[in-house]
Amino acid sequence: MIEKYEDLNESYVTAGAGKDSTSIFYWGGYGTDQTGITNYDKVDGSDIRGYLKPESGSYNGTPNLSANITAWTNGALSDWNGKANSNVLKGVTTGDGPYTSYATIGHVLNTFLASADAKGYDDWYIPSCAQLALIFMNLTSVNNALSAIGGQQLSPSKAYWVSSEFDSNNGHRVYFKDGSVNGSSKGSRYSVRFIRDI
Repeated sequence: MIEKYEDLNESYVTAGAGKDSTSIFYWGGYGTDQTGITNYDKVDGSDIRGYLKPESGSYNGTPNLSANITAWTNGALSDWNGKANSNVLKGVTTGDGPYTSYATIGHVLNTFLASADAKGYDDWYIPSCAQLALIFMNLTSVNNALSAIGGQQLSPSKAYWVSSEFDSNNGHRVYFKDGSVNGSSKGSRYSVRFIRDI
């Protein structure tokens, strides 16, 4: 299940209070390798970055990442552990180093879980690289379903953080504008969307 509203939630506003934004956030913990989250310095085992195939249309760049998820056996695309990663990220509540002007995705998750926005469920988490990649590859259907329930669509022009780590200075992200997947500085500022298993 995908969280219905994203940055329309009151908890996002609360999490970003006193910061520079209530819609984009740091991965957090710059300079720290997060124990309990596997580092992936490649997206698919061979390439540092690549492009996913959208639900309708063609690849927007090379190298192409396999549309067959059973082939995702190496690199960040082999990470389906969003829930476990998020349990670690709940403890990453500062950007570290010079990165203090935006809230971290772990802080936003904590704030969301403690609010009415979570609808009483305490098992929401930040998707891993593979989990968000799968959502991107079905974005038209996902956004149609969100619209049908009055939800906020995932933006086709935003980059979204995932809970998968690249190294001590970088996390991974999926850019919905072109389907690119790669590492990015933990001090970069992107959106986040929570999911839960049903």
